[in-house]
Amino acid sequence: MSNRTVKNRGELVGFLNEITMANTALDFKWHFQTQECNDPNLPGFFIRVGFERPDTNTGEIGIGYGRWEHVATGSTISSVVKTAWLLIELVVRHELMEAFRWQDKRIFNPHNSIESLASIQE
Repeated sequence: MSNRTVKNRGELVGFLNEITMANTALDFKWHFQTQECNDPNLPGFFIRVGFERPDTNTGEIGIGYGRWEHVATGSTISSVVKTAWLLIELVVRHELMEAFRWQDKRIFNPHNSIESLASIQE
């Protein structure tokens, strides 16, 4: 079992650079971005995944980004890799929700607000 942990941003980037997607139709040219967390009560870093995809409205190819997630200083490589997996999984689910249509309507649109979703119940 690996006991490698994140001590600095360079190590975090190194761990993320070891992640690849091979032999898949889901080759979205994945890449990770990192930034320092400046909250002294929350030492660590934020990571997010970037990916190439067609814009859902225009169809033009561009770069999309997932949400930022926190990785604490001292996190294990296992924690970093599993967080990276989660970020990719969330993006794939999001893209599926955007693409799936019924009668040419995006019925699972992930961009619907909570208020909009709640109004359907009224």
